[in-house]
Amino acid sequence: MIEVGHNGVNAFASKHYKQDRIKNTNIALGLGAEYTIVSDNQDHTLQAILKKNVHQTNNSVKVNLSNANSYLEYDIKDKPLSYEVNYIGETRLNDKFVFRYAVGGTANAKGSYGTKASVKLEYKFYTH
Repeated sequence: MIEVGHNGVNAFASKHYKQDRIKNTNIALGLGAEYTIVSDNQDHTLQAILKKNVHQTNNSVKVNLSNANSYLEYDIKDKPLSYEVNYIGETRLNDKFVFRYAVGGTANAKGSYGTKASVKLEYKFYTH
């Protein structure tokens, strides 16, 4: 797999801290496996993915303390190898409506981790 991402954060300031604007585009390559079970009105998919960031356009972020005269520049390190496990389910309620749901987890080689979930109700405007 190939993944292209773009992150942007406007500059902001608080009482003690200021950060310059960040714009970063990254490219990651991955390898994974997927297993799907399909029935008349349901699909169930399990995915396992390994990803590694191979390119990013911004290598640093600038921050400072309030009332300081200049920003300090900190390097943004390359992201370590990451692991994902995802479950995606789909239930076709009728010819027009599909209920889709997903849960997943991600972790990387440095010990960071996270979870994600989504629920969608989709309507098909046109079917054959």
